[in-house]
Amino acid sequence: MAAGVRGRPRSSSVADLEEAAVELFLEQGYESTSIDDIARRAGISRSAFFGYVGAKSDLLWHDVDQVVVRVRLVDGMQRAAVVESIAVALEPWADRVPWMLRETAIMGTDAVLRQSAFERLEPLVARVERALRGSEGRAALPAAAGLVAAIATGIVEWSHDGRSRGSAADAARRAARCMDG
Repeated sequence: MAAGVRGRPRSSSVADLEEAAVELFLEQGYESTSIDDIARRAGISRSAFFGYVGAKSDLLWHDVDQVVVRVRLVDGMQRAAVVESIAVALEPWADRVPWMLRETAIMGTDAVLRQSAFERLEPLVARVERALRGSEGRAALPAAAGLVAAIATGIVEWSHDGRSRGSAADAARRAARCMDG
């Protein structure tokens, strides 16, 4: 590290930026933390920050974005197969609650998470709709939206369940079953 430079060594991943951001959000809150603060804590420049993410709020969604990328869907899937694909994509979380779902009140991230949830999950809804179109017909969009919303809500509830929460994948399966009746 260069003389006079404080903080961490140069970041090499979004995970490093997330760690710096969490520390700052816990110390001073989400709204009071600037991109410059995060970049400085991570030991990178403001412009390098934007090489990793497009906005401060992207750091909140990184773990979810990774799940969405892992979801494997094909046209003509049945609802149960879609649920299983989402559950499999959640398996790397196991029983570890992503930081974006922990300490949201302390970090002051509740509002920004709620406000950005639809925009962040809409691409998954669109993918689920395409996958369900063959089996659900015209009801594919409401079925997809309901399924993604139920699973997202189930994951939020799971994150608050404490040590006996089980796995995120099982929470997704349980949430989807609630839609069946």
